[in-house]
Amino acid sequence: GTFFSEARVCKYFDHIRLTWQPKIANSFFIPTRYQRITQKLNPDCYDPTVHGVKGDEGGADRFRCSTAYTTTEREDYYVADIENFKLTFLHQFESTSTGLHGNQLMYRGFLGKCDTNHPKDIYSECEIFPVSNSVGDVAAEDEAIAGNSSEFPSMTQDDEGADTISVLDLLRATPLATQNNLTNILDAVLPEDMELGARTLREAGGTLILSIDYSNTGKKRPGLPWTIMKYLGPLKDFFEPINKPIKPITYTYRPYFLPAYRFRDVVSTRPPTYPEERVVEEWNGIQVNVLFHGKLVAFDFNELLAVLTTSLTLLACSVLMVDMFACYNPFSSVAPKYKTLKFQPSEDFTNFFLLHKNFDPKGPAADPETKQLRSTTPSSHLLDSKLDQHGKVVDDIAPDELVTLLNYYEMRLNRLDAMDVNCGFQDGNEKDRRNINANNFIHEFVKSNTHPDNKDFVKSYLEGRTAPSPPPTSAKVLPE
Repeated sequence: GTFFSEARVCKYFDHIRLTWQPKIANSFFIPTRYQRITQKLNPDCYDPTVHGVKGDEGGADRFRCSTAYTTTEREDYYVADIENFKLTFLHQFESTSTGLHGNQLMYRGFLGKCDTNHPKDIYSECEIFPVSNSVGDVAAEDEAIAGNSSEFPSMTQDDEGADTISVLDLLRATPLATQNNLTNILDAVLPEDMELGARTLREAGGTLILSIDYSNTGKKRPGLPWTIMKYLGPLKDFFEPINKPIKPITYTYRPYFLPAYRFRDVVSTRPPTYPEERVVEEWNGIQVNVLFHGKLVAFDFNELLAVLTTSLTLLACSVLMVDMFACYNPFSSVAPKYKTLKFQPSEDFTNFFLLHKNFDPKGPAADPETKQLRSTTPSSHLLDSKLDQHGKVVDDIAPDELVTLLNYYEMRLNRLDAMDVNCGFQDGNEKDRRNINANNFIHEFVKSNTHPDNKDFVKSYLEGRTAPSPPPTSAKVLPE
């Protein structure tokens, strides 16, 4: 930035003087500016316990008072070298759903440097830097994208196991510093959306959020137990690349600022001359609120079953919706085509069963040697009748036979490719001359190959003069 904090005298304080008992859990205060204000009791203010003030004298306006104390002296300092003070972090976690627990001594730590306050994925959208001296396993893909720890030299784990970092390095990792390319964020003019006006962070203070995230999630890492893998057989080689073990647990610090007009802490002390005189200490600085997040996973058969059943249900519902829209949409002219292509209706098996249960071993479609049917369709029988034992054509197809054969194949093909759904005759009883011709072709073939003892039954059944029923007891029924 081009603007720097207004020059003031700097005063040194030790870490004991600069440590506050946090008013809320998981928070602490980094003071940057100190004001010592000496005030005297306003004699015009009413105070029944103090003699010599207006309240003791009485009067109509004795209760009127704009301020109880008036300032007689103000000392204003910046906290010297606050940027070099070290912050110490000790934290633990426990996940009751997975049974995982631990602290930062057991895992590798990282510091995230992001361009936005709320990245969707810190590992893909932010730069991450390892915490020096932290121990623990780390996934290869995370190790590959981690930066050099020298970028934040103060970020380390000390001999007692606590993570430490300087105030300056912590502030340099915020999106506010990254977006504006700031190395001295305390004294620079900040964007208007920070709502500090013409003041700097060192002068007015601010609010910093420090997110600590424990995680062991990663893509293509379902962590299926090896006991399942060994039963996959040939599929094992396929699943191994996408069934890596669950990632080792790591934790990541991610600091970011929230807009704030100022942040200050006011402490009033009582000198020997109190209440006639008091001293007010006003501290401006950065309030740090620590938020703990995490996404820890562990393999669970119940969860796997729930996911699979939910997925299958959603898949079935989606298939049903697509079928309803594509095949049964009354406003779509292509719905009959989609329906035919999807279901591909088969033949009416009534004729097939009639032929197989009642066929004549001496019929035209039977093999003279095996006494079994050589053809089960009229088209196959017609073509077979035009060939000799050596496969040579011995007879021509008559014009009426050719038309019938082409009509029969046209119907069969349209049931497959739906080129002309009006010629598919899916119900089989349509009063269309093409369908009548195909049915006559089939019925004549069945009747001509029916055993003489069953001809009357088959004929009457096909012609619809009798209801479907077993053949008479006197008729000969051949086994299937």
